Amino acid sequence: MTPGAALRRAGARLRGVRILRRLHAGPVKTVWLLGRGDERWVMRVDEPLAAGFAPDRGTEFEVWQAAAAAGLAPQPLWLHRGPPAVLVAQHAAGRAWRAADLALPGRLEALAALLRRVHQARLPGPPLGLGRAMAAHARRIGTPRARELARSAGLWLDRAGSSGPPVLCHNDPIAANVVGLRRTVLIDWEYAARGDPLFDLAVIAQHHALPGAQVARLAAAYHGGVGQVPRARLAANRVLYDHVLWLWLMALAVATPLRGAQARQLAAVTRRLEEVR
Repeated sequence: MTPGAALRRAGARLRGVRILRRLHAGPVKTVWLLGRGDERWVMRVDEPLAAGFAPDRGTEFEVWQAAAAAGLAPQPLWLHRGPPAVLVAQHAAGRAWRAADLALPGRLEALAALLRRVHQARLPGPPLGLGRAMAAHARRIGTPRARELARSAGLWLDRAGSSGPPVLCHNDPIAANVVGLRRTVLIDWEYAARGDPLFDLAVIAQHHALPGAQVARLAAAYHGGVGQVPRARLAANRVLYDHVLWLWLMALAVATPLRGAQARQLAAVTRRLEEVR
């Protein structure tokens, strides 16, 4: 669907709004910046591959609304369920973080504080369902290695077991989904679900291949001190995320060639998983 056609779906809600530029183009979704005077929005349009990789967009929209009401996200304005699904949200003020920003003074601490706010907000959301998702990816890949990793992931999921009731987690709090400094918010709530808060920390550590010292800083900032960090559970969640990431990337590679950062990430996570075997 062209961005113009997607925008027309919104009708009177966004009358007079113009498409300013493309912000992101990927195999699952494309994101556009919209404007009218000084007002700015983002419009996300699903690509055909979203049918096999994206969670339910209606559920995401409801979770995103709750997060926005709690001051944790920009306000989502409108959803067309599709296909293709089209979501319009307010543009978050500030710049999206880059991976290199995590090494700057205070950034890991700020991100830990933001995640604590998310987890303590006790927002509604669906259960995470990692086991089903990984089994589905393994079926798409269709190799013995994929089936082996899906089974292994189930064992690591048990080993990572949360010490408390599940809470709403973002489940994709990578640097690119963090916006702003004075008022830091999270965008792209498509994987948000109730689960173990340590999985959010594991996503940051593994997705960005943080050095051990930075992982320790992030965990200590989140838990209020080095002595409070449940190291074994965090380590298990990190290995679990590597399983999830490998299966997701390999399932995506079956549908479309990986390029750039995703290809490099697949190589890196493959090396890490070989060390675990």
